[in-house]
Amino acid sequence: RTWPGTMGPMTHPSQPPRHTLREKVLHAFVADGRIVSIPARERKRRIVLQWLATAAFEPGEAYPERDVDMRLALRHRDVAALRRYLVESRYLARASGVYRLRPETDWPADPDADALPPASGNPQE
Repeated sequence: RTWPGTMGPMTHPSQPPRHTLREKVLHAFVADGRIVSIPARERKRRIVLQWLATAAFEPGEAYPERDVDMRLALRHRDVAALRRYLVESRYLARASGVYRLRPETDWPADPDADALPPASGNPQE
């Protein structure tokens, strides 16, 4: 399996590779461009939804519900749940049955951002 949407961090050859939360979650829940299962934990689900939003939709495009369902069906069988999660989590906007990818500035905070400790390891910084 590959790390979808990532190249992985560079490490010294003598150190084991270190992966971000995003990489770990995508490795666990996405295989060959399909969602294996929808994470129950919200933080992990947001990582998968963020990947899905960028993989399945283009900024500025309008998608009727039928097109959204077809795009989601390529990624997972439960299209209704994915569509609902994408709208509730503010990755997609819905108006009059038409869906649009929201600007990234409207998306929830990066779920991986608070997983990384400060560079020095000192929480007081």
